[in-house]
Order: sequence, then structure tokens, then C-alpha cells
Amino acid sequence: MSCDVNGSMEMGVGNAANLHLAAATPVITIPGSITINQPAEHQVTRVAGHFYLDDVIREPLAYEDGCLLVPDGPGLGIEIDEAKIAKYRTG
Repeated sequence: MSCDVNGSMEMGVGNAANLHLAAATPVITIPGSITINQPAEHQVTRVAGHFYLDDVIREPLAYEDGCLLVPDGPGLGIEIDEAKIAKYRTG
């Protein structure tokens, strides 16, 4: 059965995980839709589904020809901005 991976308004960490899942699972063959979120200071586009004004990843996810690229660094391929975690902590 063919499947897809669609985002549910995740931020960068969740989107990175979705991209890795889609790339690693052979039955994911149907294009999906994942929102483009980005750190406030590194805006890469003003087009697409922006649901948040900021993100806790240091660099925005890269995309090319309308497709998000799978991050290729260690782990999920993203780096967390610890200062933003502290800034947005609520407890």
C-alpha cells in the first residue's frame, strides 16, 4: 500500500523527523505536505504555510524545487538553539 507523510503543523524538530521517516520508508511514495517553519532571523521564504513566527532550530530546513530536503547532519540533522528553548520555556 502506498503511503505519504504529511505534517500536522510541527516545528523544525518534528519536520526533520517526518523527512527522515519519509526518506527511510520504501512505502512512502505519495508526495506529502509539510509546513515550512523557520527561525525568525533566518527567513528563507514568505510563501507557504507559516504557522509560527519562530522556531527552535538554528537553521531553517532547506528546500529545492518545491521540496524539503532531508537534513544530513548527525541525529535528525538539525541543531537546537538552546537560547530559544530558554526564551520560550513556560515552567
